[in-house]
Order: sequence, then structure tokens, then C-alpha cells
Amino acid sequence: MHLIIELYRAAQEMAVDEFQEFPLGMLKSLVPFDSAAYGSCVLMQQGMQIQEIYLHNKPIEQISDYSAITHKDPVLKAARANPDRVIRFHPPTLFAGKENRPLFDYARRYENANGMHIIHADQDSHHAQLLTMWRADEDSHFLKQDGWAAEQVLHHFFEALKIN
Repeated sequence: MHLIIELYRAAQEMAVDEFQEFPLGMLKSLVPFDSAAYGSCVLMQQGMQIQEIYLHNKPIEQISDYSAITHKDPVLKAARANPDRVIRFHPPTLFAGKENRPLFDYARRYENANGMHIIHADQDSHHAQLLTMWRADEDSHFLKQDGWAAEQVLHHFFEALKIN
């Protein structure tokens, strides 16, 4: 509870550029990760169009590279089908096979060895907020309890971003 109160206080008091890393630091204390991306997007029939994005320990090129393969991403499809639920995934396993080679290469290039993704969709439009966390170590899987811990605070995470 203390973390959530601190999150909302910081959202109201910190400048936008100072606040961008703050909620990730709090989330990382609950669910360790190496890199992350969060932002807003428009969900389309085939993939999504990113409107705003903040990258934590990732190069900007990752966004343009992902836009070329987003329509093939089964993680995005699973997240859209299960809004507000964490989707845990292991890219080397999920993207095995010739047909998924572009996704596999993308995950390897950006050291996305394990991931957790969530979409919080607006019920009345195609707008959504998204958060993805990655671990670079192929053996460092996100566990069910990581997903559960993240789900407990992600509504507050997204709300604090709106407030800030």
C-alpha cells in the first residue's frame, strides 16, 4: 500500500521527465526486469500503432524494427484477447520455427529472452496503454507470482502515468 501512495504522490509532484523512470523503479522492486517499454497505442485489426512510448534500457531502433513485425506477434494477439492480464512469454520457445524467424531474430537482437506484456484497453475506443518488461537471461523466466504481483499494481501504474 505504501508503494501505491508513493506512486500517486510522485505523479502529482514530479515533472514528467523526472517521473518517467519512477514508476518503473517501483515496479522493478516487485518484479525484477532488465528493460521495459510503456506507452499508449491505437489497437488496429492487424497489430497496433504506437502513439507514445518510453523505453527503459532499450534503443529507439527497437520501435521501428517492431513496427515491421507487429502484425505477426502472438504476444500482442494474446494480450488483446486478455486485457488487463499479464502475458508471460519465452521468445526462444514461442518464436521457434521458420514462420516466426523475424520475431525470433528481433527478440535475440534486442536481448528479449523472457518477457511479460499487458495491455489496458479503453472500453469505448481502440486506444490502449501498454507495458512490456524483459529479462535478458534466457533462464530467468517470469513466473506466475511475477505476473500476479504486476497485475496488482498495474492499474495504479497506468493511472499514475495519466495523472503525471
